[in-house]
Amino acid sequence: MGQWISILIGVATLLFGGGLIWRFFFRHPVSHNDQKDIDRNSDKQTSLAVVKTNPYMTKAKIKKGDYREFKWDSSLVKISFLDIVDEEFETIVGEKQTLGAELEVSSGGGLVYGGKCAKESGVNKYKVPPIISNYEEPYSLFFFHTGEKYHRFFRVFVEHINPHSEEVTLNIFFFRT
Repeated sequence: MGQWISILIGVATLLFGGGLIWRFFFRHPVSHNDQKDIDRNSDKQTSLAVVKTNPYMTKAKIKKGDYREFKWDSSLVKISFLDIVDEEFETIVGEKQTLGAELEVSSGGGLVYGGKCAKESGVNKYKVPPIISNYEEPYSLFFFHTGEKYHRFFRVFVEHINPHSEEVTLNIFFFRT
């Protein structure tokens, strides 16, 4: 009986160790853009990210004139970076800021709202400065929907604008029950 237990422990050790070695040497390499909670179809900048976790937070870089789509279950959110704007924004800390990004957010038919520092430029279109403090709400674009059996909340704010490469870094959060 003791011999069988020793054999079983040996086989289990070999299988477990072999699995670790296989995973170490033959796993798919992960780039800095890959994340374990999304699948990307990113042969170009415009891509669809299929979200597999809840809640979900990520950062996305988008070039001027481009967009990103994010799919959470049956919800699809499209964020377009329309332009870099040079106009005066009041910030939450009382400073004036002159650099902003014009974003359009499509939530599948619902309205998107902007915080205190955002300037509405059309339906679901806003000009927003990059966040300069820890207060997310005034710099965010957001929507939420609630029902008896579901709750959805989405927000996005501009973390950084690179005027030289005409690229914006967005901070995105989505929660669904």
